[in-house]
Order: sequence, then C-alpha cells, then structure tokens
Amino acid sequence: MGSSGTPMTLPIDAFDRFGSHRRTMELKVQGIAQPLLWNLPCNSSGAGLGKTSDNFVSWTQMINGYSLTANYSWSGSKTCTPCKECISGTYWINFTAKDRTNFDAGKKFGNRLITITDALINACSVGNPFDVTSFSSASSSIHVCKFK
Repeated sequence: MGSSGTPMTLPIDAFDRFGSHRRTMELKVQGIAQPLLWNLPCNSSGAGLGKTSDNFVSWTQMINGYSLTANYSWSGSKTCTPCKECISGTYWINFTAKDRTNFDAGKKFGNRLITITDALINACSVGNPFDVTSFSSASSSIHVCKFK
C-alpha cells in the first residue's frame, strides 16, 4: 500500500456514534467469559486475558468500514451450595478502532456535496494512505445463579 502518511486519532464517537458497536463487543466478551466462569471448580476463582475483533461500518462516511478490537481481561469466582451455583465476575475492555484511509481524489460522499480534493488528501496524509484510530475502555460486572 506504499508508505503511510501521518496517523490521525479521532474521538471514538467518530467511529461508533452511539456505542452500539462497543456494546456488541462487550456482549461478545461477556459470552466468552461466562462459560469460563461456569467451568471453574466449585468455590474457586480464576482470571484470564483475551482479544477479539470485528468489522463495523461507521456513521462517518470518510471512515466507512473499520475494525474494532477488544483487548480484555476478566476475573471472577464460582460458589456452590447444595441448592445453587453462582458465578460473579468483572471484565475490563480496552477498545481500539482503526481504519486505513485511501481517499480517491474527486470521490464524493453522502449527499454528493462533499468532494475529496487533492489538497485535502495532501494536507491530511501527504498523498499517502494513513491510519485513523480511536481508543476507549469499558468495564462491567456479572452475577448469575443457577438452581440445582
């Protein structure tokens, strides 16, 4: 793809305006962590690290498609009584949103009123594709019981 221009960091809202993509990834991480907690031996604890990513479409048309990576850690415990089993845990996520731009001069976006010019491409990236990134974090707790 050639050499890169200057990278640009934007607020996470430029990628995921209302947080729905990050929420999708949080649920994915929770879906990974919960079975691991259920598989712990009774009255024990555990922890782990992981990474998952997915592709989304941004509401910002100049970003368009992007990858959202969730680097996560979790910790928790499983308690058991004769009547029920419970898991409790917390997970922490560091999000990285990333897109590689490669605008074509003269390309029009949206309602066709916004045109990308050679001057904009050169101002942003010295004529080369460049990375646009954003960072965000989240944490959440889970507590679930099953009766025997």
